[in-house]
Amino acid sequence: MTALHRRPKILVVSPTPPPFSGPEVMTQWLLQSPLREEFELLHFNIGKEREVETKGSFDLINLFYGLVQPVILAYLILRDHPQIVYTNLAQNLAGFLRYASFVLVARLYGRKVVVRVMGSGFEHFYARAPGWLKAFIRYVIAQIDLFILRGHGLISQFAGIAPEGKCRVVYSGIDPHEFAGPPCSKPEQATDDCVRVLFVGYLSHAKGAIDLLRTVPLVVSQAPQVRFMLAGSRLKVEKNITFIDNPPDNEAMIAQLLQNDQIRQHVEFLGAITGPAKIKAFRSADIFILPSYSEAFPTVVLEAMAAGLPVVATPVGALPEVFGAESIIYIPPGDCQAIAQALLRLIRDPELRRRMGRRNREIVGKYFNLQTYAYQLSQIFRELTS
Repeated sequence: MTALHRRPKILVVSPTPPPFSGPEVMTQWLLQSPLREEFELLHFNIGKEREVETKGSFDLINLFYGLVQPVILAYLILRDHPQIVYTNLAQNLAGFLRYASFVLVARLYGRKVVVRVMGSGFEHFYARAPGWLKAFIRYVIAQIDLFILRGHGLISQFAGIAPEGKCRVVYSGIDPHEFAGPPCSKPEQATDDCVRVLFVGYLSHAKGAIDLLRTVPLVVSQAPQVRFMLAGSRLKVEKNITFIDNPPDNEAMIAQLLQNDQIRQHVEFLGAITGPAKIKAFRSADIFILPSYSEAFPTVVLEAMAAGLPVVATPVGALPEVFGAESIIYIPPGDCQAIAQALLRLIRDPELRRRMGRRNREIVGKYFNLQTYAYQLSQIFRELTS
């Protein structure tokens, strides 16, 4: 291959699972996407394979990685000569400082820098920062060539911080075929009338898990055949979404709620699930719910849709600009009565569940697949490498 026809190199500086949270999962999808056909994707896996509770902590291990990984990045840039360094932008202090070090190293060596904004609350992080940190944030932001956001409505979080002309929107994409296949226990095929409601995410207040548990008695008092399945890691303290009024101890709050017999008898905790276990959970569910307080574009919603599930969710991030009421029943964050009403509506109407599920599977397969995702990203990378 001649120099003229060599694929441009992109160094992806981002973790892959475990743990199975937003940045890790989206990086995995990115590296598996057809983007590899046009660009040479190099990967610097900055994952530490530690418990999710350690994210955002200033402990000795995190400090060690914070000192060593920028040095490794400098070595990789000198060795591999990528044209673009692609990394993330966090909205908490520890995460921002970590990714800022990668941005500054890339700029030191004259590389183009593209950052993927995973959250939706950067303006809250900036507003709460002391003066010295605000100045540092503005300096780091000025070093970034392009920001990738997962919805047009998310651009406003950078108002007055980053030029709007540097923002690009790329909707998330997954491999829908991974979740395709016959359902495991749909109502029309099952021998009983059990309806399974699935939640996938951190078991924290910010993700809506505590609100969902509070809703259980409201639902089972009218529909005792319902079974709630909660999949995800238990967080003692939520550190990723710091501008939500989280309880001091999520685990203690959940333990207190489980003293209620109605909740304890109708809830199953699946733990952190991945691979076939995760796919099986989606296929065995009848309804998916994510009553979160803050999201950008939750990948789990796309996974649930690809599995043919109707969705109940809060109108957060890019969801309301992309999906209408035919795909998602929207409920206000923290409104347990609204959550119960939405779930009961779907529980009592199997045909509505099937209709929404078919539509969701069709939409994800057509518009939110890895091919579409790769095409959107390729346009941005071409912009910087042409």
